Amino acid sequence: AMRVCGLAALLPKLLSLLLVLVQSCARVQEAKGESDSSSNHNNLAGPVDRSRTDNTTAVTVEIFYGSTCGHCLSFIHAAIYPLIQARLPGDQLQLTMLPWVPDLMNENECLGNLPCSYARAPLCALKSTFPQPVRIDSEDLHRGLDFLYCDLSNTAMGATPPQNAVELPKCANQAGIPWSGRHGLKACAEGADAFKLLNSSTYRQQIEAAKHKLNKLPDQMAPFVFLDGEVLSCEGPELCTGLRTTSGVNKFDKSGSLLEIVCSRLQPVPSACGDVLASKAEESRPSKSAKHGIKEAAQACENCVEVGTYSWSFRRQSGTGSKKQSAASGLRDVVVWAPAAAIVGAMAA
Repeated sequence: AMRVCGLAALLPKLLSLLLVLVQSCARVQEAKGESDSSSNHNNLAGPVDRSRTDNTTAVTVEIFYGSTCGHCLSFIHAAIYPLIQARLPGDQLQLTMLPWVPDLMNENECLGNLPCSYARAPLCALKSTFPQPVRIDSEDLHRGLDFLYCDLSNTAMGATPPQNAVELPKCANQAGIPWSGRHGLKACAEGADAFKLLNSSTYRQQIEAAKHKLNKLPDQMAPFVFLDGEVLSCEGPELCTGLRTTSGVNKFDKSGSLLEIVCSRLQPVPSACGDVLASKAEESRPSKSAKHGIKEAAQACENCVEVGTYSWSFRRQSGTGSKKQSAASGLRDVVVWAPAAAIVGAMAA
C-alpha cells in the first residue's frame, strides 16, 4: 500500500514532465515549419540543397510557358531540348517546367479560359515530376516535355479545343505516356485531377513565387525563365545575355545559349560541357576562312587612309536545325566590315 501511495504521489510530476516535453517538441516543429516556409518563399524553385559534401553545386533552371505561346514553343525547341540532349548530370542541374496559369480558377472559370483549359493535359503529363524542380536526367521529365512540346505545337498554332482533343492521344503515344485506362492521361486531363493539380499548393506556390519576382520587372514576355531564382534575359531562344534586375540587365561576361550559360555555372565542369564550352571559345574568334577574308579585304583597300578606319566584327550565322535539335547546327562564318567614315556619312545623310 505504501508503494502504491508513493507511485501515486509521483504521477502528477511525471505528467507535468511529459507535458513539458510535448510542448517542447511542438515548438521545434513550429520553428522548422517557419524555416521551410521562408526557404520556399526565397527560393523560386522550392527548397533545393545547394550545399554538397562533394563540392558539386546544383544549378536550377525554371521555365513557365504559356499554353498558347508561340515564343514558348520556339524556346523549348531551341533552348530546352539542347539542354536535355546534352545529358548533363542530374545532381548538378535541376529543372522546373510548368504551364503558366497565373490566377486561381474554379472548374467552370478554367474551362472558359483557353490558356487554363489547355494547361490541364500537360500538367497531368508532368504530374509524376512533382514536386519540382526535378533532375534534368529524369525520364518522367523527358516524357512530360515530349508531350507538352507536341501539345504546344498544336495549341500555339491556333488549334481549337475540338481539334486539340483529337491530337492529345497522338501526343501521349509519341511521348510514351499511356492515354487510356484508369491511370491514363485522359482520366487526369478530362477529370477532376487536372483541376486539383492546378489548385494544389505544390503548383500554386511556384506560380505565386514567380509572380512575386515578375511583378518587380514589368513588361516581361513568356516564357518566363529563371536561372538560380533570377529572371534570365534572352534576346531570342538561342541567345541569353544576362540577369534582369529592377535597375536593368546585369550582363554576362559572355552571352550564349541557355546550354552554354548553364555549363559556365556548373562546378565541377561535367564532361558533357567540355565540347560546349570549347565551341563557345572557338566562336569568339574568327576561323581560318574568316581570317583569310579579312586579309583579302585589307589588301584590296588601296588607300584606307582616305576612306577612314575600318571596323571589323565577327559573328556566326546559324542554319535551320531539325526537330528537337538545336538550330545552332550548321554554323557558318561571316565577316562584316565597313569603313567607319562611310558609316558616319550614311548616318549624317
